[in-house]
Amino acid sequence: METIHEYTREEAINDGVLVRLCPELTREAGIHVEVAVTRSVFEQCIAEPAACPWQDVKGRAWDVLSMLAHAARQSAPGTTTIKFTVLVQNDDLGPKSFVLRADTGPGDHGEQVITILHDDEAEGKRALLRAITAPGVGGRQFIPIRLPDED
Repeated sequence: METIHEYTREEAINDGVLVRLCPELTREAGIHVEVAVTRSVFEQCIAEPAACPWQDVKGRAWDVLSMLAHAARQSAPGTTTIKFTVLVQNDDLGPKSFVLRADTGPGDHGEQVITILHDDEAEGKRALLRAITAPGVGGRQFIPIRLPDED
């Protein structure tokens, strides 16, 4: 089937759907490819929480990246998905555990990239608008689209 639209990684970053992490911090954590997180991961695990003014974006991003790097060292060579847990404090009730998932694959130009998302976001990512609707004869017509990580 013909592709009628492709939503690129760069468009997702420009739209704020994904947030690119600082390349210097990523390299410092031992990760030598571009890393982006979903907006949800950024808001819950990296953004500065109002209730915890002693925390900052760089430190919280470091926590996520260092836990990913640790999990990557423990995984088998060639692994394309890594699940890991990070403890994050967003209020005065203490740290909360978040299960994250790092998927590696090709970027917009075939380069290797990593996307970090909540583990429960993975299924939603697959289901995300595999078809768009348009008016058609006799009602609605489904038009297939291809997501960047599908063949």
